[in-house]
Amino acid sequence: MFSFFFYLHYLVLFGRIIILFSLDNSGEVVEMIGSLVSNQTDISHSEVDTVLNKLEDVVAVSPVSPALGDKIMDIISDLLNSKADLASFTNK
Repeated sequence: MFSFFFYLHYLVLFGRIIILFSLDNSGEVVEMIGSLVSNQTDISHSEVDTVLNKLEDVVAVSPVSPALGDKIMDIISDLLNSKADLASFTNK
């Protein structure tokens, strides 16, 4: 669903390419993911997997400020409040 090219990342979410991101715009990427996830109640297994993988990528390559951490926690909260089956993601 996504590709890595020299720390440039494509995010495919809800069936479309959303973003090309780098270290410089990871905060914007997290905001965009948050706005997409907050409007969804029925999130598929593959979409949850994609969101969690992208958040993992952001944390791996970017310094996490308190504001960025809050946005990431909001996304996780939205996932927990969705109807998605999260049982297979408990160790992620």
